[in-house]
Amino acid sequence: SLFMLEGSTHKFYAQLEANDEHYEKQKEAQDKKRKELEEFIAKNKARASTAAQAQSKVKLLEKMDEMDSIVDEATLEFDFNYKDTPAKVLLDVKGLSFGYKENEILFKDISFTLKKGETLGIIGKNGKGKSTLLNNIAKELKPLSGTIDYHGTTTFGHFGQTNISHLNPNNTIMDEIYVSNAKLPEATVRGMCGSMMSSGDDVKKKISLLSGGEKSRVMLGQILAKDVNLLFLDEPTNHLDMQSIDSLTKAIKNFEGSCIIVTHSEELLRQVCDRLIV
Repeated sequence: SLFMLEGSTHKFYAQLEANDEHYEKQKEAQDKKRKELEEFIAKNKARASTAAQAQSKVKLLEKMDEMDSIVDEATLEFDFNYKDTPAKVLLDVKGLSFGYKENEILFKDISFTLKKGETLGIIGKNGKGKSTLLNNIAKELKPLSGTIDYHGTTTFGHFGQTNISHLNPNNTIMDEIYVSNAKLPEATVRGMCGSMMSSGDDVKKKISLLSGGEKSRVMLGQILAKDVNLLFLDEPTNHLDMQSIDSLTKAIKNFEGSCIIVTHSEELLRQVCDRLIV
């Protein structure tokens, strides 16, 4: 059933919670009533003196609606695996410039260092080169000028809009997790798939049959399969529901390494970012 509610999303979720609580109480009362009716029928249907009463209770029971239990939607639950590093600074970027054509520069002279444990946000309007900047730093693209220096112990995981094309359409979900880390035991891989909302036989689904959201979760799974100390996350909240975004936010906060995030989500920026590139 649809209902309109004025106010913020916090008010909306509070209302949903109140609705669920009310439903649960109704269900509890109805379950109790059903049990009483069933017990009365069982005791009295064989007795001649009370058979008619039992029969009327049967009719009452048949008229009662069956109230289903509330089922929680699956939510991502995970933490990134941290690879220990003695480095104080994981990444040093100096004078970075890029354009697809020499005369159309998207950004120029970007310099920053990224300390261990720090989270950096990249924000800006669409088409201004946020993802391109991240792809340069992750060495998916070659900059026009500047240097990108990683500490020798830095290992990164890159979740990006362009990465979907790296998934092999003929592979299964499990195959793609193994691509990221071939040494993992099958039970661990299944566990990772489970935390990414693919369980049972779903893990044998081919990538070509997955939706955009499911492919995104496979890419997150690939990062989880690796031990990393630097995360590159490009619009990680796309395709996620509110509860899963909360889980992602918690996972970023728990991560001991560093992180660079491109996001439109002000909430995520507020919760996890120490500095911004605008």
